[in-house]
Amino acid sequence: MAKWILTGARDRDVLEAIEKTWPQADPMALVQEAIGGFALSATLSRDAVRGFCFEATRDLYRRMTEIGDFAGALRALKQLADLAA
Repeated sequence: MAKWILTGARDRDVLEAIEKTWPQADPMALVQEAIGGFALSATLSRDAVRGFCFEATRDLYRRMTEIGDFAGALRALKQLADLAA
């Protein structure tokens, strides 16, 4: 459900999707739980966020080299260097 919110779905669309997917659940309670998860994410330390960015960039670099996107891979390397600085 958080994915629906993160992709920019309108409130009503999210509530309708919840009602279809989990008909026995309280849609507003599930939305509040997702929002609470976002709030928890905001409390991550700088090191945790930086580490996530580092690992995500490494994965993007790997994928880009696999598909032959060498310009994208070079940008990923630059971002890794910037993160390391």
